[in-house]
Amino acid sequence: MSESEMVQRAIQRARAGRRTEARDLLLEVVESDPQNETAWMWLSGLVDSVEDRIIACENVLTINPANEKVRLYLTELQRHRQSSLASQNTDEATGLLQQAKGFLERNDADSALRLARQAVEKHSDFEEAWLLIGKLSPDLEEQIAAFEKARQLNASNPESASVLQQAKYLKANPLAKAERLERVGRFEDALNAYKELAGKARNSQEFEYIYKQIVRLEELRNEKIRYVAPSSSIKRLTFVWPLLYFSLVLVQVGLNPITNPAIYLWLGLPVVILGSFLLSLAEVRSNHLVWQKLFSEHGDGSAFARLVAAGVGWFLVLLPHALIILDSLKRLQNFKIPPPLF
Repeated sequence: MSESEMVQRAIQRARAGRRTEARDLLLEVVESDPQNETAWMWLSGLVDSVEDRIIACENVLTINPANEKVRLYLTELQRHRQSSLASQNTDEATGLLQQAKGFLERNDADSALRLARQAVEKHSDFEEAWLLIGKLSPDLEEQIAAFEKARQLNASNPESASVLQQAKYLKANPLAKAERLERVGRFEDALNAYKELAGKARNSQEFEYIYKQIVRLEELRNEKIRYVAPSSSIKRLTFVWPLLYFSLVLVQVGLNPITNPAIYLWLGLPVVILGSFLLSLAEVRSNHLVWQKLFSEHGDGSAFARLVAAGVGWFLVLLPHALIILDSLKRLQNFKIPPPLF
């Protein structure tokens, strides 16, 4: 049987729905005659995988570059392959990011960062993965690049804009970067950053400050002092004044808020909580959102910002306590010994 007869028989079987038999005949034809355009054209529709169909179309165009019908079909196949590959990469990137979050919950930042980097290799437009890289990377240049990429992907996300500004602030203020590393518990990285800054000190005063930080961190390392997150310290300090105020109000109402509710005294409790929070914020050095929202500052708050926070905090804390004092004085004016009979 000649090759042309084999091709015609394969076409008949393909039209009759006997695809496997037709494909086998055509494979025999192209094996003996790789330049058979008709056989490759029919194979492009009979082979199973998209990759094999693309190969068949490319062989047709190699034989006959003017075959526009096959060229259009090849473009469609390539678009389909790209879409499938992108979908597969997106799924793999999502899986990698979920694993990264799991490692982060177990405080394994290095593994989380490695998986986040793999995620953006699979899917370069993965905003959440870029944000995670920016937050975890010890390299400030990589942080800025990651945040800028996240910003490009979603300019409306306020988080990416905020962290990008913070990263640029730290780049312009290397001393603030070392202090930030210490506050997040990365003492070794902070120590190395201080040592590097010591060699670049602009004057003796700056060198002396940096040297003190190095000595202090080395002592902390030697004594194996446990790291306490600034957020935990702020939470603990915030409830000192509210607990005192709550106790005083209970005494003021005779330990019986139902009989003597004194609503105006209880309304002072949220005011005291807010004031106590501002006092704690001014006391504990931390990179808090308050500094950025209220004072447009990046870092742990300037001396002016902390002074304002402390001043407002003391006012809000003392005002309700002054109200208790006034309430006590008012009661003393009406107090009689012995008490009047009913």
